[in-house]
Amino acid sequence: MVRGLRGASTCDANSAKEITEVTQELLLAMLKENAIDHDDVVSVLFTTTSDLNAMFPATAAGASASVTCRSCAPVRSTCPAPCRSPCEC
Repeated sequence: MVRGLRGASTCDANSAKEITEVTQELLLAMLKENAIDHDDVVSVLFTTTSDLNAMFPATAAGASASVTCRSCAPVRSTCPAPCRSPCEC
């Protein structure tokens, strides 16, 4: 079975800690609510707004090769591979 999910969240602060907490909370909730096992996830696409540049959400999610991160903001942390560049807005 193949499914596509979409989720969104907000951060109270532009910090690595806040982005990590919010990202992990969202992903866990999406997996639980949709009865999806972590091992069944094929890929995840993260997008960010220009005000959140302390870290990529993909890094917070424990990014693997199947995670793509897109951002229009210059992110201060190391971008996990594969990262799309330049900005694709």
